[in-house]
Amino acid sequence: MNQESITRDATSFGDLPAEVHGMIASLLDPYDLSLCVLVSKSWRAIFHRYLWRHVAIRVEDSEDFDLQLVNLLNANREHIHSLRLSADYGDVLHSFMELLSPSSYPRPVFPILDSAEIVAGGFDESTDETMAQFLELTGAKWKRLVLKETEKSEYGLDFGSESMEVLARHTEFLEVFRWMSDTGSTDGLVEQLLCSAPKLKELSVVGHYNSTGGYLDAREIVDMEWVCLGLEVFECRIRRIPRPDITRNIGDSSADEYVVEGTLEESLDLQRQVYTKLAMLTKLQVLKLGLVIDFYNTSEYELGDKTYRRQFDCLAMTLDSGLDLLKGLKELRLVGLEDMEVYIGEKEQSWFKEHWPNAQIVLGEDFHDEYLE
Repeated sequence: MNQESITRDATSFGDLPAEVHGMIASLLDPYDLSLCVLVSKSWRAIFHRYLWRHVAIRVEDSEDFDLQLVNLLNANREHIHSLRLSADYGDVLHSFMELLSPSSYPRPVFPILDSAEIVAGGFDESTDETMAQFLELTGAKWKRLVLKETEKSEYGLDFGSESMEVLARHTEFLEVFRWMSDTGSTDGLVEQLLCSAPKLKELSVVGHYNSTGGYLDAREIVDMEWVCLGLEVFECRIRRIPRPDITRNIGDSSADEYVVEGTLEESLDLQRQVYTKLAMLTKLQVLKLGLVIDFYNTSEYELGDKTYRRQFDCLAMTLDSGLDLLKGLKELRLVGLEDMEVYIGEKEQSWFKEHWPNAQIVLGEDFHDEYLE
């Protein structure tokens, strides 16, 4: 074959199918993509949309958001699938939304946005109304929503009934929901997701650095019809379970001051109903029911309160309480039981090895050594 025929039959990069372009672009980081768009006009036409597919914006102060940035986002809004916003100080979400408020911008602002991560910094007082407005920006369906906070956060991101009203229109497609909450009960918001998001793979509701976060009420969830049976990560406390088996003193007080009132029969019945509910999630790889709080980043006063902030109204995670109902969770790789009042003995340890051989069981640093022997 001569050189002329080789040149005539050769296929250029631009002739490759769009699917192949996408596969190649997915392997490149933002820096590499930025180089690709500089190669030629044809390469720019191919790679430009992938360069703007995932946008991460971090500023020191939320007031650093400017119109030049918004103009860039507006010019490339049709390419943006995921957006990450973070600021060390200030109300990151409110400041961002204020820049998008001029009526000259079309709605929805981001036609294909389906993933967002909002990271609150210090002095962030974002409201539920602002969060709802942000969720309205997309013309697509939300697949991933992550609400995080930093060690500097004092107030956190508010996700309430208005935000849930918007997200509820997207639950058929939602796959990931992570929420660092400084509230107590989840006010039925997380429960609503469990009952309306069939594609949900990850549910994480934890406390931020200065609180213990939200929780699910055991008495309420047992009567719910969960639809997210493909859930792979479940990270949320389950509370309000009577634990009359806790008889030790808690600090200088008797257990009665911290334990939910109820008989042993009521406790075991409720626990077995909760276990039965969790047993439906046969795809679980991570099950974290423990208290998620970083005591090492808190003040000495709060650290001293750790004894009183344990979970005394949680699952006992013993065979006597119905643990065997979870033997079908064969995919588990991590079970977090930190700072829970659990009584793991030799028979529970043997059960873990038999039924969850590939799972790491995390009990917390202050767990009594005799339970691990």
